[in-house]
Amino acid sequence: MLARLLGGTAPLRRTTGVAPAAGVRKAALMIDLLRSGYPVRFRATGRSMSPAIAHNDVVTVVPVNALGLRPGDVVLYVRAGRVFAHRLVEILHAGGSGGKSTLVTRGDNMPDRDRPLDPSAVLGKVVQGSRPWRPQSLDAPATGTA
Repeated sequence: MLARLLGGTAPLRRTTGVAPAAGVRKAALMIDLLRSGYPVRFRATGRSMSPAIAHNDVVTVVPVNALGLRPGDVVLYVRAGRVFAHRLVEILHAGGSGGKSTLVTRGDNMPDRDRPLDPSAVLGKVVQGSRPWRPQSLDAPATGTA
């Protein structure tokens, strides 16, 4: 079932403070809830989105149709069995009427853009992050940096 939810067979990597099996189960549940139309909240790990999302911030993600996304949105997506929250910086439209668009994301604290992403990998849009002292909206314009 996990392979079906993640769109592949690669296992999720261990996250800080969570046993591997528990981390995989939590990620699979989060993916299943978002794909079923339910919002989720979780504690973010890592520093790729700092300062907008800091390590251990609690973020709220709502399901979204990838067609409604715009540059500047922070999206949650799955790639190679891992879940990422990065800012959408560009939408690449394929030529022709049957062409498929791809999305380009980048962590705010990362020097380079991520590889283009198929819109079907998007799980949701991050709409809020909070630290105990400061809830914040993450609807911000794209930074324009590559």
